[in-house]
Amino acid sequence: MNAYLTGRRYDVIKSIALFLTFVCIYFLTERYFRSTVNADFANSSLVWRSIHDNGFANTLKDWRPTPDSWYFSVYPVHFLLFWITQSDGPGVLTFATAVFSFLVAYGFFKIAEINSGVVPAILLTFSIAFMPEIMYTHGFIAHPFAHYSTNAYGVLALLIFSININKRSVWLSIISAAIMFIAISSDMWVAPSYLIPIILTEMLILLKNRKGFSHVTIYAIAFVVGYLHILPVALGIEKQSMLPVSLDGMLDNIEMLVKVLGQTLNIFLVQEQWAWYASILIWVIVICVVSVNAIKSRNQKSYIVIALLLSIAGILSSYILINNLFKIGSARYFVNIAPCALALCIIFATGLVRKISCIIALMFIVTSINSYSSGKINDHTKFDSLQRYISFLDSHDLSYGYGEFWHNSMEINWVSGGRIIIIPAAGNADHGINAVYARPQTLRHWYAKSFQEKSPKRQFIAFSTGYVCPDKEECMRKAKESYGTPDEVLNYEFITLFVYNHRLKFYR
Repeated sequence: MNAYLTGRRYDVIKSIALFLTFVCIYFLTERYFRSTVNADFANSSLVWRSIHDNGFANTLKDWRPTPDSWYFSVYPVHFLLFWITQSDGPGVLTFATAVFSFLVAYGFFKIAEINSGVVPAILLTFSIAFMPEIMYTHGFIAHPFAHYSTNAYGVLALLIFSININKRSVWLSIISAAIMFIAISSDMWVAPSYLIPIILTEMLILLKNRKGFSHVTIYAIAFVVGYLHILPVALGIEKQSMLPVSLDGMLDNIEMLVKVLGQTLNIFLVQEQWAWYASILIWVIVICVVSVNAIKSRNQKSYIVIALLLSIAGILSSYILINNLFKIGSARYFVNIAPCALALCIIFATGLVRKISCIIALMFIVTSINSYSSGKINDHTKFDSLQRYISFLDSHDLSYGYGEFWHNSMEINWVSGGRIIIIPAAGNADHGINAVYARPQTLRHWYAKSFQEKSPKRQFIAFSTGYVCPDKEECMRKAKESYGTPDEVLNYEFITLFVYNHRLKFYR
Protein backbone atom coordinates (compact mmCIF):
# COMPACT_ATOMS: atom_id res chain seq x y z
CA MET A 1 0.00 0.00 0.00
CA ASN A 2 2.82 2.41 0.90
CA ALA A 3 4.60 1.59 -2.35
CA TYR A 4 1.32 2.25 -4.20
CA LEU A 5 0.87 5.60 -2.50
CA THR A 6 4.50 6.49 -3.16
CA GLY A 7 4.00 5.62 -6.83
CA ARG A 8 0.82 7.70 -7.00
CA ARG A 9 2.60 10.60 -5.30
CA TYR A 10 5.44 10.51 -7.79
CA ASP A 11 2.98 10.34 -10.68
CA VAL A 12 1.24 13.45 -9.37
CA ILE A 13 4.56 15.26 -8.89
CA LYS A 14 5.68 14.32 -12.40
CA SER A 15 2.38 15.42 -13.93
CA ILE A 16 2.48 18.77 -12.14
CA ALA A 17 6.13 19.30 -13.11
CA LEU A 18 5.47 18.51 -16.77
CA PHE A 19 2.36 20.69 -16.81
CA LEU A 20 4.27 23.62 -15.31
CA THR A 21 7.08 23.00 -17.82
CA PHE A 22 4.65 23.32 -20.71
CA VAL A 23 3.08 26.43 -19.19
CA CYS A 24 6.50 28.07 -18.85
CA ILE A 25 7.52 27.07 -22.37
CA TYR A 26 4.24 28.30 -23.83
CA PHE A 27 4.51 31.64 -22.02
CA LEU A 28 8.07 32.25 -23.23
CA THR A 29 7.25 31.06 -26.75
CA GLU A 30 4.21 33.32 -26.99
CA ARG A 31 6.15 36.36 -25.77
CA TYR A 32 9.15 35.88 -28.03
CA PHE A 33 7.00 34.72 -30.95
CA ARG A 34 5.47 38.18 -31.15
CA SER A 35 8.79 39.98 -30.76
CA THR A 36 10.61 37.96 -33.45
CA VAL A 37 7.84 37.42 -36.04
CA ASN A 38 9.03 37.60 -39.66
CA ALA A 39 8.16 36.44 -43.18
CA ASP A 40 9.16 32.83 -42.47
CA PHE A 41 6.35 32.50 -39.93
CA ALA A 42 3.77 32.57 -42.76
CA ASN A 43 5.11 29.40 -44.34
CA SER A 44 2.69 26.59 -43.49
CA SER A 45 -0.37 28.83 -43.25
CA LEU A 46 -0.03 30.00 -46.85
CA VAL A 47 0.55 26.44 -48.05
CA TRP A 48 -2.52 25.26 -46.09
CA ARG A 49 -4.67 27.94 -47.71
CA SER A 50 -3.38 27.02 -51.14
CA ILE A 51 -4.20 23.34 -50.53
CA HIS A 52 -7.71 24.38 -49.47
CA ASP A 53 -8.19 26.54 -52.58
CA ASN A 54 -6.24 24.63 -55.25
CA GLY A 55 -5.76 21.09 -53.97
CA PHE A 56 -2.73 19.24 -52.63
CA ALA A 57 -1.19 18.21 -55.98
CA ASN A 58 -1.39 21.70 -57.46
CA THR A 59 0.03 23.28 -54.31
CA LEU A 60 2.92 20.83 -54.31
CA LYS A 61 3.86 22.08 -57.79
CA ASP A 62 3.08 25.71 -57.01
CA TRP A 63 4.84 26.30 -53.70
CA ARG A 64 8.60 26.75 -53.88
CA PRO A 65 10.09 25.57 -50.57
CA THR A 66 13.58 26.11 -49.21
CA PRO A 67 15.88 23.03 -48.98
CA ASP A 68 14.80 22.94 -45.31
CA SER A 69 11.30 22.27 -46.55
CA TRP A 70 9.63 21.24 -43.25
CA TYR A 71 7.21 19.20 -45.41
CA PHE A 72 7.56 16.02 -43.36
CA SER A 73 8.36 17.24 -39.84
CA VAL A 74 6.53 20.51 -39.15
CA TYR A 75 3.80 20.73 -41.79
CA PRO A 76 1.86 17.62 -40.67
CA VAL A 77 1.66 18.92 -37.10
CA HIS A 78 0.61 22.38 -38.24
CA PHE A 79 -1.94 21.04 -40.71
CA LEU A 80 -3.50 18.81 -38.06
CA LEU A 81 -3.88 21.79 -35.72
CA PHE A 82 -5.21 24.00 -38.54
CA TRP A 83 -7.83 21.36 -39.30
CA ILE A 84 -8.80 20.87 -35.66
CA THR A 85 -9.03 24.57 -34.81
CA GLN A 86 -10.15 25.80 -38.24
CA SER A 87 -7.56 28.55 -37.88
CA ASP A 88 -4.05 29.11 -39.24
CA GLY A 89 -3.26 32.28 -37.32
CA PRO A 90 -0.58 33.24 -34.79
CA GLY A 91 -2.29 31.50 -31.86
CA VAL A 92 -2.17 28.07 -33.49
CA LEU A 93 1.44 28.48 -34.63
CA THR A 94 2.46 29.60 -31.15
CA PHE A 95 0.90 26.49 -29.62
CA ALA A 96 2.52 24.20 -32.22
CA THR A 97 5.92 25.78 -31.62
CA ALA A 98 5.52 25.34 -27.86
CA VAL A 99 4.60 21.67 -28.38
CA PHE A 100 7.87 21.00 -30.22
CA SER A 101 9.82 22.76 -27.47
CA PHE A 102 7.98 20.77 -24.82
CA LEU A 103 8.82 17.51 -26.59
CA VAL A 104 12.51 18.36 -26.25
CA ALA A 105 12.07 18.85 -22.51
CA TYR A 106 9.86 15.75 -22.19
CA GLY A 107 12.29 13.52 -24.08
CA PHE A 108 15.16 14.46 -21.79
CA PHE A 109 12.82 14.17 -18.78
CA LYS A 110 12.19 10.52 -19.62
CA ILE A 111 15.88 9.81 -20.23
CA ALA A 112 16.70 11.37 -16.86
CA GLU A 113 13.86 9.61 -15.04
CA ILE A 114 14.93 6.20 -16.34
CA ASN A 115 18.62 6.69 -15.62
CA SER A 116 18.69 8.95 -12.57
CA GLY A 117 15.27 9.42 -10.97
CA VAL A 118 12.43 11.91 -10.77
CA VAL A 119 14.20 14.79 -9.00
CA PRO A 120 17.06 15.11 -11.54
CA ALA A 121 14.48 14.72 -14.31
CA ILE A 122 12.45 17.66 -13.00
CA LEU A 123 15.56 19.83 -12.61
CA LEU A 124 16.65 18.98 -16.15
CA THR A 125 13.19 19.69 -17.56
CA PHE A 126 12.98 23.16 -16.04
CA SER A 127 16.57 23.89 -17.08
CA ILE A 128 15.61 23.14 -20.69
CA ALA A 129 12.37 25.14 -20.43
CA PHE A 130 14.21 28.23 -19.21
CA MET A 131 16.67 28.55 -22.06
CA PRO A 132 18.44 31.94 -22.29
CA GLU A 133 16.98 34.75 -24.34
CA ILE A 134 19.56 34.34 -27.10
CA MET A 135 18.11 30.91 -27.81
CA TYR A 136 14.52 32.16 -27.89
CA THR A 137 15.50 34.98 -30.28
CA HIS A 138 18.63 34.30 -32.35
CA GLY A 139 18.37 30.57 -31.64
CA PHE A 140 14.78 30.68 -32.97
CA ILE A 141 13.26 28.45 -30.28
CA ALA A 142 10.14 30.61 -30.63
CA HIS A 143 10.25 30.31 -34.44
CA PRO A 144 7.72 27.88 -35.99
CA PHE A 145 10.23 26.84 -38.67
CA ALA A 146 13.66 26.32 -37.18
CA HIS A 147 16.03 23.62 -36.00
CA TYR A 148 14.40 23.39 -32.57
CA SER A 149 11.44 21.54 -34.05
CA THR A 150 13.92 19.11 -35.60
CA ASN A 151 15.59 18.93 -32.19
CA ALA A 152 12.34 17.47 -30.84
CA TYR A 153 12.51 14.62 -33.38
CA GLY A 154 16.15 14.03 -32.52
CA VAL A 155 15.48 13.86 -28.78
CA LEU A 156 12.56 11.45 -29.22
CA ALA A 157 14.74 9.21 -31.39
CA LEU A 158 17.51 9.45 -28.78
CA LEU A 159 15.04 8.47 -26.04
CA ILE A 160 13.98 5.35 -27.95
CA PHE A 161 17.63 4.52 -28.68
CA SER A 162 18.52 4.85 -24.98
CA ILE A 163 15.67 2.52 -23.96
CA ASN A 164 16.71 0.06 -26.64
CA ILE A 165 20.35 -0.24 -25.53
CA ASN A 166 19.32 -3.07 -23.22
CA LYS A 167 16.16 -4.27 -24.97
CA ARG A 168 17.83 -4.58 -28.41
CA SER A 169 14.47 -4.61 -30.16
CA VAL A 170 14.68 -4.29 -33.93
CA TRP A 171 11.24 -2.70 -33.95
CA LEU A 172 12.33 0.06 -31.57
CA SER A 173 15.31 0.78 -33.82
CA ILE A 174 12.98 0.93 -36.82
CA ILE A 175 10.73 3.42 -35.01
CA SER A 176 13.70 5.55 -33.93
CA ALA A 177 15.20 5.46 -37.44
CA ALA A 178 11.82 6.33 -38.96
CA ILE A 179 11.63 9.41 -36.74
CA MET A 180 15.13 10.33 -37.89
CA PHE A 181 14.17 9.78 -41.53
CA ILE A 182 11.20 12.14 -41.20
CA ALA A 183 13.46 14.76 -39.65
CA ILE A 184 16.39 14.43 -42.05
CA SER A 185 14.07 14.57 -45.07
CA SER A 186 12.97 18.00 -43.86
CA ASP A 187 16.12 19.33 -42.22
CA MET A 188 19.66 17.95 -42.65
CA TRP A 189 20.62 19.52 -39.31
CA VAL A 190 19.54 16.34 -37.54
CA ALA A 191 22.26 14.26 -39.25
CA PRO A 192 25.32 15.57 -37.36
CA SER A 193 23.37 16.39 -34.21
CA TYR A 194 21.59 13.08 -33.61
CA LEU A 195 21.53 10.53 -36.43
CA ILE A 196 25.29 10.13 -36.97
CA PRO A 197 25.96 10.09 -33.19
CA ILE A 198 23.44 7.27 -32.75
CA ILE A 199 24.94 5.33 -35.67
CA LEU A 200 28.44 5.65 -34.22
CA THR A 201 27.24 4.63 -30.77
CA GLU A 202 25.42 1.62 -32.22
CA MET A 203 28.68 0.66 -33.92
CA LEU A 204 30.46 0.75 -30.55
CA ILE A 205 27.76 -1.52 -29.10
CA LEU A 206 28.26 -3.86 -32.06
CA LEU A 207 32.02 -3.94 -31.55
CA LYS A 208 31.66 -4.74 -27.85
CA ASN A 209 28.86 -7.30 -28.01
CA ARG A 210 29.69 -8.79 -31.42
CA LYS A 211 26.02 -8.51 -32.31
CA GLY A 212 23.56 -5.82 -33.25
CA PHE A 213 24.46 -5.39 -36.91
CA SER A 214 20.78 -5.03 -37.81
CA HIS A 215 20.46 -1.94 -35.59
CA VAL A 216 23.43 -0.24 -37.26
CA THR A 217 22.01 -1.14 -40.66
CA ILE A 218 18.58 0.29 -39.89
CA TYR A 219 19.97 3.66 -38.82
CA ALA A 220 22.48 3.65 -41.69
CA ILE A 221 19.69 3.15 -44.22
CA ALA A 222 17.80 6.11 -42.75
CA PHE A 223 20.97 8.21 -43.04
CA VAL A 224 21.83 7.21 -46.63
CA VAL A 225 18.29 7.63 -47.95
CA GLY A 226 17.99 10.95 -46.11
CA TYR A 227 21.41 12.21 -47.17
CA LEU A 228 20.63 11.45 -50.81
CA HIS A 229 17.43 13.51 -50.46
CA ILE A 230 15.43 10.74 -52.11
CA LEU A 231 12.07 11.78 -50.67
CA PRO A 232 12.53 15.55 -51.20
CA VAL A 233 13.82 15.03 -54.75
CA ALA A 234 10.80 12.87 -55.54
CA LEU A 235 8.63 15.84 -54.57
CA GLY A 236 10.70 18.34 -56.55
CA ILE A 237 12.35 19.99 -53.54
CA GLU A 238 15.77 21.53 -54.07
CA LYS A 239 18.73 19.68 -52.58
CA GLN A 240 20.51 21.09 -49.58
CA SER A 241 24.16 21.71 -50.46
CA MET A 242 26.85 21.37 -47.79
CA LEU A 243 30.26 22.60 -48.91
CA PRO A 244 33.23 23.33 -46.64
CA VAL A 245 34.22 26.95 -46.13
CA SER A 246 37.77 28.29 -46.47
CA LEU A 247 40.32 28.03 -43.67
CA ASP A 248 39.72 31.70 -42.82
CA GLY A 249 36.02 30.92 -42.71
CA MET A 250 36.62 28.06 -40.29
CA LEU A 251 38.64 30.32 -38.01
CA ASP A 252 35.83 32.90 -38.11
CA ASN A 253 33.38 30.12 -37.26
CA ILE A 254 35.43 29.09 -34.24
CA GLU A 255 35.45 32.68 -32.99
CA MET A 256 31.69 33.03 -33.47
CA LEU A 257 31.10 29.60 -31.96
CA VAL A 258 32.86 30.55 -28.72
CA LYS A 259 30.91 33.81 -28.51
CA VAL A 260 27.52 32.20 -29.09
CA LEU A 261 28.18 29.22 -26.82
CA GLY A 262 29.37 31.54 -24.07
CA GLN A 263 26.08 33.44 -24.19
CA THR A 264 24.07 30.23 -24.46
CA LEU A 265 25.74 28.48 -21.51
CA ASN A 266 26.29 31.56 -19.37
CA ILE A 267 25.80 30.96 -15.62
CA PHE A 268 27.04 34.28 -14.22
CA LEU A 269 24.04 36.61 -14.68
CA VAL A 270 26.07 39.36 -16.37
CA GLN A 271 26.47 39.44 -20.16
CA GLU A 272 30.21 40.04 -20.32
CA GLN A 273 32.94 38.22 -22.21
CA TRP A 274 34.68 37.07 -19.04
CA ALA A 275 31.41 35.46 -17.91
CA TRP A 276 30.97 33.70 -21.26
CA TYR A 277 34.50 32.29 -21.33
CA ALA A 278 34.40 31.29 -17.66
CA SER A 279 31.06 29.56 -18.21
CA ILE A 280 32.39 27.56 -21.15
CA LEU A 281 35.44 26.52 -19.14
CA ILE A 282 33.32 25.33 -16.20
CA TRP A 283 30.94 23.41 -18.46
CA VAL A 284 33.83 21.73 -20.30
CA ILE A 285 35.54 20.66 -17.06
CA VAL A 286 32.38 19.25 -15.50
CA ILE A 287 31.28 17.49 -18.72
CA CYS A 288 34.72 15.92 -19.12
CA VAL A 289 34.76 14.64 -15.52
CA VAL A 290 31.21 13.29 -15.75
CA SER A 291 31.79 11.68 -19.14
CA VAL A 292 35.06 9.97 -18.19
CA ASN A 293 33.50 8.52 -15.04
CA ALA A 294 30.36 7.41 -16.83
CA ILE A 295 32.20 5.81 -19.75
CA LYS A 296 34.47 3.93 -17.33
CA SER A 297 31.40 2.25 -15.84
CA ARG A 298 30.86 0.35 -19.13
CA ASN A 299 27.10 0.02 -18.81
CA GLN A 300 23.96 1.33 -20.54
CA LYS A 301 24.62 4.84 -19.30
CA SER A 302 28.04 4.84 -20.96
CA TYR A 303 26.47 4.61 -24.40
CA ILE A 304 23.96 7.38 -23.71
CA VAL A 305 26.84 9.60 -22.56
CA ILE A 306 28.78 8.80 -25.73
CA ALA A 307 25.74 9.62 -27.89
CA LEU A 308 25.27 12.96 -26.10
CA LEU A 309 28.96 13.83 -26.45
CA LEU A 310 28.87 12.95 -30.15
CA SER A 311 25.75 15.09 -30.54
CA ILE A 312 27.60 18.11 -29.17
CA ALA A 313 30.76 17.33 -31.15
CA GLY A 314 28.79 16.64 -34.32
CA ILE A 315 27.04 19.99 -34.53
CA LEU A 316 30.14 21.95 -33.43
CA SER A 317 32.35 20.32 -36.07
CA SER A 318 29.70 20.72 -38.77
CA TYR A 319 29.32 24.37 -37.91
CA ILE A 320 33.07 24.99 -38.08
CA LEU A 321 33.43 23.21 -41.41
CA ILE A 322 30.41 24.40 -43.42
CA ASN A 323 28.78 27.45 -41.83
CA ASN A 324 28.87 30.63 -43.90
CA LEU A 325 26.58 32.74 -41.71
CA PHE A 326 29.05 34.79 -39.70
CA LYS A 327 26.70 36.48 -37.25
CA ILE A 328 24.84 35.99 -34.00
CA GLY A 329 22.02 34.24 -35.88
CA SER A 330 24.36 31.24 -35.85
CA ALA A 331 22.85 30.46 -32.43
CA ARG A 332 20.09 28.58 -34.24
CA TYR A 333 22.55 25.79 -35.08
CA PHE A 334 23.39 25.13 -31.43
CA VAL A 335 19.94 24.34 -30.05
CA ASN A 336 21.00 20.83 -29.01
CA ILE A 337 24.09 21.99 -27.09
CA ALA A 338 22.52 23.26 -23.85
CA PRO A 339 20.00 20.39 -23.49
CA CYS A 340 22.72 17.78 -24.12
CA ALA A 341 25.19 19.50 -21.78
CA LEU A 342 22.57 19.78 -19.05
CA ALA A 343 21.59 16.14 -19.52
CA LEU A 344 25.19 14.99 -19.23
CA CYS A 345 25.76 16.92 -16.02
CA ILE A 346 22.44 16.34 -14.26
CA ILE A 347 21.77 12.72 -15.19
CA PHE A 348 25.18 11.11 -15.12
CA ALA A 349 27.17 12.99 -12.46
CA THR A 350 27.77 11.27 -9.13
CA GLY A 351 28.90 12.27 -5.66
CA LEU A 352 30.33 15.77 -5.28
CA VAL A 353 30.23 16.36 -9.03
CA ARG A 354 26.46 15.80 -9.01
CA LYS A 355 26.03 18.53 -6.40
CA ILE A 356 28.20 20.87 -8.45
CA SER A 357 26.18 19.99 -11.56
CA CYS A 358 22.91 20.81 -9.79
CA ILE A 359 24.33 24.17 -8.68
CA ILE A 360 25.40 24.88 -12.28
CA ALA A 361 21.92 23.98 -13.53
CA LEU A 362 20.29 26.31 -10.99
CA MET A 363 22.72 29.10 -11.92
CA PHE A 364 21.87 28.46 -15.57
CA ILE A 365 18.14 28.82 -14.86
CA VAL A 366 18.62 32.03 -12.85
CA THR A 367 20.90 33.52 -15.50
CA SER A 368 18.42 32.61 -18.24
CA ILE A 369 15.52 34.21 -16.39
CA ASN A 370 17.64 37.29 -15.79
CA SER A 371 18.36 37.50 -19.53
CA TYR A 372 14.65 38.05 -20.15
CA SER A 373 14.96 41.47 -18.49
CA SER A 374 16.43 42.98 -21.68
CA GLY A 375 12.93 44.07 -22.68
CA LYS A 376 12.65 41.96 -25.84
CA ILE A 377 10.20 39.63 -24.16
CA ASN A 378 7.67 42.47 -24.00
CA ASP A 379 8.66 44.22 -27.22
CA HIS A 380 5.82 43.34 -29.57
CA THR A 381 6.32 46.42 -31.72
CA LYS A 382 6.96 44.35 -34.83
CA PHE A 383 3.80 42.26 -34.48
CA ASP A 384 1.66 45.25 -33.55
CA SER A 385 3.08 47.10 -36.54
CA LEU A 386 1.74 44.39 -38.84
CA GLN A 387 -1.75 45.06 -37.55
CA ARG A 388 -1.34 48.81 -38.02
CA TYR A 389 0.06 48.34 -41.53
CA ILE A 390 -2.95 46.23 -42.48
CA SER A 391 -5.25 48.99 -41.20
CA PHE A 392 -3.20 51.53 -43.15
CA LEU A 393 -3.58 49.53 -46.37
CA ASP A 394 -7.30 49.07 -45.74
CA SER A 395 -7.77 52.80 -45.24
CA HIS A 396 -6.26 53.45 -48.68
CA ASP A 397 -8.18 50.65 -50.42
CA LEU A 398 -5.02 48.65 -51.11
CA SER A 399 -5.29 44.87 -51.24
CA TYR A 400 -2.67 43.91 -53.83
CA GLY A 401 0.95 44.91 -54.24
CA TYR A 402 4.64 44.04 -54.36
CA GLY A 403 7.37 44.46 -51.78
CA GLU A 404 10.45 43.15 -49.96
CA PHE A 405 10.14 39.55 -48.73
CA TRP A 406 11.49 40.41 -45.26
CA HIS A 407 9.60 43.70 -44.81
CA ASN A 408 5.84 43.38 -44.40
CA SER A 409 4.87 41.17 -47.30
CA MET A 410 4.43 37.48 -46.43
CA GLU A 411 3.52 38.38 -42.86
CA ILE A 412 0.73 40.62 -44.17
CA ASN A 413 -0.56 37.86 -46.45
CA TRP A 414 -0.70 35.59 -43.41
CA VAL A 415 -2.02 37.89 -40.67
CA SER A 416 -4.64 39.46 -42.95
CA GLY A 417 -6.05 36.02 -43.66
CA GLY A 418 -5.22 36.33 -47.36
CA ARG A 419 -7.40 39.38 -47.76
CA ILE A 420 -4.30 41.38 -48.71
CA ILE A 421 -1.67 39.94 -51.04
CA ILE A 422 1.80 41.44 -51.18
CA ILE A 423 4.02 39.51 -53.56
CA PRO A 424 7.77 39.49 -52.75
CA ALA A 425 9.67 41.22 -55.54
CA ALA A 426 13.31 40.89 -56.55
CA GLY A 427 15.85 43.66 -56.88
CA ASN A 428 16.69 44.65 -60.44
CA ALA A 429 19.62 46.74 -61.66
CA ASP A 430 17.59 48.26 -64.50
CA HIS A 431 14.10 48.61 -63.07
CA GLY A 432 14.64 48.88 -59.34
CA ILE A 433 12.41 45.88 -58.69
CA ASN A 434 10.86 43.13 -60.77
CA ALA A 435 8.42 40.31 -60.04
CA VAL A 436 8.72 37.53 -62.61
CA TYR A 437 10.65 34.79 -60.78
CA ALA A 438 9.46 32.96 -57.66
CA ARG A 439 11.88 33.05 -54.77
CA PRO A 440 11.83 30.27 -52.15
CA GLN A 441 8.79 30.27 -49.85
CA THR A 442 6.46 31.83 -52.38
CA LEU A 443 3.80 30.52 -54.76
CA ARG A 444 4.98 30.27 -58.36
CA HIS A 445 1.66 31.31 -59.86
CA TRP A 446 1.98 34.76 -58.27
CA TYR A 447 4.67 35.53 -60.84
CA ALA A 448 2.83 34.18 -63.88
CA LYS A 449 1.81 36.73 -66.48
CA SER A 450 -1.70 35.25 -66.58
CA PHE A 451 -2.15 35.80 -62.83
CA GLN A 452 -0.78 39.36 -62.90
CA GLU A 453 -3.05 40.27 -65.80
CA LYS A 454 -6.07 39.38 -63.65
CA SER A 455 -4.86 41.19 -60.53
CA PRO A 456 -6.77 44.17 -59.06
CA LYS A 457 -6.40 47.37 -61.06
CA ARG A 458 -5.41 49.34 -57.99
CA GLN A 459 -2.05 48.10 -56.73
CA PHE A 460 1.20 49.28 -55.20
CA ILE A 461 4.91 48.78 -54.85
CA ALA A 462 6.26 49.02 -51.29
CA PHE A 463 9.87 50.21 -51.04
CA SER A 464 12.02 49.71 -47.96
CA THR A 465 15.75 49.62 -47.43
CA GLY A 466 16.90 46.02 -47.31
CA TYR A 467 18.06 43.05 -49.35
CA VAL A 468 15.99 43.95 -52.42
CA CYS A 469 16.68 47.69 -52.27
CA PRO A 470 19.97 48.45 -50.51
CA ASP A 471 19.55 52.03 -51.77
CA LYS A 472 15.85 52.81 -51.42
CA GLU A 473 15.97 56.15 -53.25
CA GLU A 474 17.83 54.68 -56.22
CA CYS A 475 15.38 51.78 -56.30
CA MET A 476 12.38 54.15 -56.38
CA ARG A 477 13.96 56.32 -59.10
CA LYS A 478 14.50 53.35 -61.41
CA ALA A 479 11.03 51.97 -60.70
CA LYS A 480 9.46 55.31 -61.58
CA GLU A 481 11.36 55.36 -64.87
CA SER A 482 10.31 51.79 -65.70
CA TYR A 483 6.74 51.62 -64.43
CA GLY A 484 5.70 55.26 -64.69
CA THR A 485 4.87 58.01 -62.25
CA PRO A 486 2.64 56.66 -59.46
CA ASP A 487 -0.86 58.03 -59.01
CA GLU A 488 -0.19 58.37 -55.30
CA VAL A 489 2.83 58.26 -53.03
CA LEU A 490 2.17 57.11 -49.48
CA ASN A 491 4.47 56.67 -46.49
CA TYR A 492 4.17 54.26 -43.60
CA GLU A 493 7.01 54.23 -41.09
CA PHE A 494 10.10 53.17 -43.10
CA ILE A 495 8.04 52.11 -46.15
CA THR A 496 7.23 54.27 -49.19
CA LEU A 497 4.39 53.09 -51.40
CA PHE A 498 3.95 53.90 -55.09
CA VAL A 499 0.23 53.46 -55.77
CA TYR A 500 -0.96 52.85 -59.34
CA ASN A 501 -4.54 52.80 -60.56
CA HIS A 502 -3.66 50.27 -63.24
CA ARG A 503 -2.03 46.86 -63.42
CA LEU A 504 1.76 46.82 -63.45
CA LYS A 505 3.53 45.07 -66.31
CA PHE A 506 6.86 43.58 -65.36
CA TYR A 507 9.87 42.96 -67.59
CA ARG A 508 10.30 39.32 -68.64
